[in-house]
Amino acid sequence: MTTVRKPIYTNSPLDSSFIIKVSWYEDAEVLMVTFNTGSIWTYNEVPFEIYSALVKAHSHGKFFNANIRNIYSGNRVGYFIPDLLEV
Repeated sequence: MTTVRKPIYTNSPLDSSFIIKVSWYEDAEVLMVTFNTGSIWTYNEVPFEIYSALVKAHSHGKFFNANIRNIYSGNRVGYFIPDLLEV
């Protein structure tokens, strides 16, 4: 039996001083955000429309703070050293 995987949408690098990269996983409606501090977070049950609006926003950080942070359940899943990241 073949498993059909739904696409992952990724935008990197973003033109933002706050967020480096965002990815949205259709299978689980999970948004992964890589911040310029090195923290990597996932946010659960984020609809595609919210992901799409974040990517298109004039200010990614303002949109994130107003429409994602403290609205969707988030978990820190990793950390990297920002100077070593290749995007």
